[in-house]
Amino acid sequence: ATSRGWRVDPGRGSHPVTVRAETEGAPAALETPVVVDTEPPRIALRRPVETAAVEPVPAVVRVDSPDARLAGALLDESGVASLHVEHEYEYEFGGEGGRYRRTHTVESPNGSFDRPLALGIGDNELSIRATDRLGRTRVHEFTVRLRDRAPPRVSFTEVERTGDGRLRVAGVATDDVQLASLRLTSGYDS
Repeated sequence: ATSRGWRVDPGRGSHPVTVRAETEGAPAALETPVVVDTEPPRIALRRPVETAAVEPVPAVVRVDSPDARLAGALLDESGVASLHVEHEYEYEFGGEGGRYRRTHTVESPNGSFDRPLALGIGDNELSIRATDRLGRTRVHEFTVRLRDRAPPRVSFTEVERTGDGRLRVAGVATDDVQLASLRLTSGYDS
């Protein structure tokens, strides 16, 4: 048995290394890849904005639909071990304020990710953290700003007079993003 070390400087990437041993008439060889990885994973977004793996994400991304997706590719020489996504926004509904916060983690994401985002009106803070198998981490933090460009839609489904001289009104109010309030007025004084 013997033990020897060699200094090899193959450069970044994956390189095959072969070790051969010979005895009288019985050669043996072992080939294995050596991966040189000095960088954290690279993240190339496809949605809600498209970026190359080598460029940063814009600080603010503007969208017009609350049904957005967060999708992209993960590139790393040694492989990505985990992807961690945090989504947070503050909202107000019916006079009450609150904070929405969701965290999503994918172990061994296999080179890509694609998940829905339920965006709130205004600024949605996103943080994407990718960690490779060697423990190196890259983080992209940015704001997705949802703009509500279309007004709400209202339709009456029923209008009927009750026995006491009043009207009973039923209807549906919808919006692509969020309703802030709903008010019914009679339009005349009696």
